[in-house]
Amino acid sequence: MSLDTRTAALLFNTADRAELDSIIATDPYMEHGQASGLTVAEWDPIFGVLNAESTQSEKSAETVIREVLVAFGPDPESED
Repeated sequence: MSLDTRTAALLFNTADRAELDSIIATDPYMEHGQASGLTVAEWDPIFGVLNAESTQSEKSAETVIREVLVAFGPDPESED
């Protein structure tokens, strides 16, 4: 019988990476070796309920989405 792999996503709002590392270091799962891996990625909530925390909070959701599409996808203005 095999154990199912379990995953979790945790969001933290910290001043810097050192503060985050100190929080993670005191997590019981980490302290007792119960976590097999950890990935840390910064996240900028560009719209929605956390928009006030965003680096782009002064922009409308429509503007941010358009900028993302232009940067990473086909130009929304093109006819192709």
